[in-house]
Amino acid sequence: MSKIVKFLSLLVFVCGLGFSFTVMGAVAERVRKPHRFDDLYNQIISDTDYLSFGNPFSKKVIIDFFDYRCRYCQQFHKKMFQLLENDQLKNVRWIIVEAPIFGDESNQLARYVLAAKEQGKYKEMFLEIAKRGKVALYEAEKIAEDLGINVELMKMDAYTDRVTNVFKKNMKLYKKFKVNSVPLIIMDKRVYKGAILDAQFDELFEDLTD
Repeated sequence: MSKIVKFLSLLVFVCGLGFSFTVMGAVAERVRKPHRFDDLYNQIISDTDYLSFGNPFSKKVIIDFFDYRCRYCQQFHKKMFQLLENDQLKNVRWIIVEAPIFGDESNQLARYVLAAKEQGKYKEMFLEIAKRGKVALYEAEKIAEDLGINVELMKMDAYTDRVTNVFKKNMKLYKKFKVNSVPLIIMDKRVYKGAILDAQFDELFEDLTD
């Protein structure tokens, strides 16, 4: 009986360690900059295809590679939206870069948002989709309709050369970092992958804005 108790105790301990590793693994980790990072960085901040918030002239920049269906990206966006609503991005520029890596539905959803630019609704579509969390395609179409977007035209625009070329460019940039996860965040020219939890986010944002 004592051997069984010892075995169960050991099993609980090992499981506990595994849980700890999982939690720790969720925290964003800093990753090595890719070759010619400054060129990549300057390419992004000067590219008019990318939607940005805050101060468009600020040199304090956050670049956000994300997937609309990624829950850690949603957590990061929630923090950014709070800063935006509290006017705490007046000295910071936040640039968003769609990098859909979670399959066809993620790709299609991002295409819808990018296609909304053709009807002058890119910003509105991004905000509505990003603030709601995981959104099905039929829900995205209803959101677009509520924003006054011609949905059938949006569906056609989603596969224009312009949108397709933006995707190719985004994914080419994303792959330069040699990571396989989102969010991929560049903050103060430092690169992080994974979930940026509250305390870590606050610390990184404070470092950026000091």
